[in-house]
Amino acid sequence: MSYPCDGRVVRGVLISRSGKSYHAENTREWNGDCPRRAGGLKSGTGYDLCRDLCKTAGHVEQQLVEQAGDDAKESNVFLFGHDYCCSECVAALVEAEVGNVTFVFPPEQGWPAGTKNYGLYWLQERKKE
Repeated sequence: MSYPCDGRVVRGVLISRSGKSYHAENTREWNGDCPRRAGGLKSGTGYDLCRDLCKTAGHVEQQLVEQAGDDAKESNVFLFGHDYCCSECVAALVEAEVGNVTFVFPPEQGWPAGTKNYGLYWLQERKKE
């Protein structure tokens, strides 16, 4: 059985150049309290707990790239419920040659409504960090 992430629900859509869409969400198999939150870990740390304890399928960005395969090249990725990409996800997006990443901020999650848009150059620069 699959459950929504207890830490932060993130959803994503990848739209290929041909218009085909791929969808992903960070779900987990373990139905307990978020070990990262319970441990007071900072955002961006402790992702090994997600894989090892919660048995996640990977971050949304990684799932999208895996699903899309060659369709990921020059695609547009839209992320909901998230405001950055970790280094592993940046690497996956750059390797897949994703063209654009847009973070969508719905007002119900406490962020100002709107979007932040980043192209491949931003991803490549982030990968160097």
